[in-house]
Amino acid sequence: MSKFINITPFGAYDFLSGNPKMFKDVVMSEAHDSTENISYSTKSIDYIAIILSGNSVATPTENSVANQGMFNTITKVKFEDEVPRFAAKIRFISNDLFGGHQSLPTDNLPSPFDSGISEAEKQRRITLHPTAYTLFPTFEQNPLFFGTTVSVITKADTFFITRNITSPFLPGGQAGGAGTQVPPGGPHPYKDMMIQGAKFPYDPIKSNLKVKGNVHIRTKLIPAVNRVLASETKGMRLLCIVHAIKEGYKPGSRSYRHNNPGNVGNTDSGKNKGFPTLDDGILHLRNYIRQVAEGKKRAYPLGKQKTIKPYFSQEVADNQKTYKKSPYLPGYTFLYTGQINQYVKIYATGSRAGNSYLSLIISYFKQNGFTLSQESKIQDIIKLN
Repeated sequence: MSKFINITPFGAYDFLSGNPKMFKDVVMSEAHDSTENISYSTKSIDYIAIILSGNSVATPTENSVANQGMFNTITKVKFEDEVPRFAAKIRFISNDLFGGHQSLPTDNLPSPFDSGISEAEKQRRITLHPTAYTLFPTFEQNPLFFGTTVSVITKADTFFITRNITSPFLPGGQAGGAGTQVPPGGPHPYKDMMIQGAKFPYDPIKSNLKVKGNVHIRTKLIPAVNRVLASETKGMRLLCIVHAIKEGYKPGSRSYRHNNPGNVGNTDSGKNKGFPTLDDGILHLRNYIRQVAEGKKRAYPLGKQKTIKPYFSQEVADNQKTYKKSPYLPGYTFLYTGQINQYVKIYATGSRAGNSYLSLIISYFKQNGFTLSQESKIQDIIKLN
């Protein structure tokens, strides 16, 4: 892991690596020179990271660090140049703005985002992570909170935060619904955004949607699924049906024209995959889901880090009346375990700017007697009967 300089806030300095003269002459001069030149160009940043500090403190103050570890607050520090900056624990999620992931400095550290760990264990894991310092001197230029995604540069083995990319967990109750936050503004709010985890933070996940399906779903698709997949579990059949519902199976749609109810292989670029009969398309969707659950699809790497790059969808751009959203879609990075929220983010490009696909699946299964959550795994869902 890269070395970093541990600076005690507002006073004594403990240089664990290097020496004060090197730090003063090299780090600070380079930091000052970089202040006006930092941009989102991949040439001007070294990493994308997520802020781990500040989980329980909304606004940092000069006294906020008293008797509290740095994992719990955003701390204020002064370097030898006497310029006040802010410090926070960070976890690296990418080598560049576009989702590269090659031997990140925190890869060997236990993630505080793992499910099932206690709050105490979460905080312990955070303390193991390196500290980064705002390049700019004032907090207003770098408002940091737990969950903020930032760009980072390295100067003389010290990490500096240069820009905020997005703040998926805004403080102060600025919620847009249960578990959601206020999105950034502008016509394309998610352009170049990288989200840690697989939950889109600006859209509530619902479990009580009334999912009926159009007349073609009810009179043609569902009977065909129940006939062709008669020997499969109810969970597998329901998943195939809800995919067809979400993909808009009806005369004139891509899924209908190509006998491909799940639109598997029908890409945003216009490429289509067709089958001779609807039965063939249903079997293909079943086989695809089964292979995903078994870890046989490269796009769904069980037990490995998955990075989805921010994306411009020509399909969304060309069909604004249908999608009614910006064609610029956010990226995601998470450890893929088969969770249904992860699955849909990989399966459908449009699902990356919302949670409607996930909500539809959860609600449809609930209507049919099965309770799912966003953490439910695809390998377990297809076993439901």
